[in-house]
Amino acid sequence: MAEEDTQQNVLHFVLPVLAVIVTLAAPFITVSALGRGPVIEELKAAAGRRLSLLSLGITLLSPVFFISGYDQTALFQYSTYSMLLSQANIIADRLGKRRLLPPLLAWHCVNLLNLIGGNFSSLLQIYSTGSAGLIMTVFGISQRAGGDCADGSPLHGATVDYCSDGWIAVQLLAGFLYVLLHVLAFFTVALRAVGLYGGEDEAPVDGVFREREAPQPLLG
Repeated sequence: MAEEDTQQNVLHFVLPVLAVIVTLAAPFITVSALGRGPVIEELKAAAGRRLSLLSLGITLLSPVFFISGYDQTALFQYSTYSMLLSQANIIADRLGKRRLLPPLLAWHCVNLLNLIGGNFSSLLQIYSTGSAGLIMTVFGISQRAGGDCADGSPLHGATVDYCSDGWIAVQLLAGFLYVLLHVLAFFTVALRAVGLYGGEDEAPVDGVFREREAPQPLLG
């Protein structure tokens, strides 16, 4: 019994705390690994770049979903995938390599579909946490407890861990903002990729953009 209690304590308390600490330290670790300058100065510079700023916001919101029941919900998986992607954004933004944009855009697409949910989110995906999506996964926590979360503390023998009405409300609001930040990050990468690989701009004719005509072959 004591051994089982130890395992439960590690799963319900130790792992969430460690996940939160690692997540909050992730930007410092990422910037330090790049070795481009002092960590604090690099983070300040990252906050001035749109994609990196969005990624820092995603990283700071991720701990909200790490504080959950790992054996009962997939919230920690959503936040893990998103936190890794946000660090990749910071790296790509700092290096400024144009060839990183296409694979980064593909990763954004996969992760955004996973966060939104739906039938397509579990098909033709590199990874998927199911079709519910982040927000409905959060909402489903209270449904596991019969629609009401009076006390979700594992210390009180709750059937669903971290099932508190107030905490779920926080996670729902954070989930909406989380998805919104990912949408903004997706379009930021998409617009940057289109700007580099989108070909020539259309020429306006009488104020209207029309498709350019193909050059006529020379008659010889």
